[in-house]
Amino acid sequence: MAWKARGLHIQARREFAGLGAFAAFTEGLAVEADKVFYTGLGPVAENIKKHAVAVVGDESKLKPLAPSTIADKEAKGYQFPDAPLIATGEMRASISAFYFPGVPQAMVGSPDVKLLWHHLGARTGRNHASTLPSRPVLDFAVRESEAENIIMMEQAAGQALGILI
Repeated sequence: MAWKARGLHIQARREFAGLGAFAAFTEGLAVEADKVFYTGLGPVAENIKKHAVAVVGDESKLKPLAPSTIADKEAKGYQFPDAPLIATGEMRASISAFYFPGVPQAMVGSPDVKLLWHHLGARTGRNHASTLPSRPVLDFAVRESEAENIIMMEQAAGQALGILI
């Protein structure tokens, strides 16, 4: 058996006593492949969450704040007046990873609707006179963590199939 994943080539040789033994082995592979999702998605979701939390407030990744916004945050006494998306820290703290053992899916998000407004951009203020530029925190997090997530899933596959990667 051989397969290739992102430049990694794994080959294993296995002999079977007959077609029945081979069929039993391939059935077991399907079950083991499901385990990859079950064991790999939780850590991947947590990794994306870690990156999302790090993006909030990172001026190098998000559009800079308008001078009027910085002045307003300074007047209100915020600790980091020039940091995008940080006022009290509640929105950043609300970013969560959700995954359930035995279900092959995971989500990263926030119940704080402000994160959605910032992600998509919005019109705010009286008569919608102000514009919030789009600051897609979760998009950045997914892109930044992609290589790590692929490695994590490859390791989960190796563990499920009993191969050290």
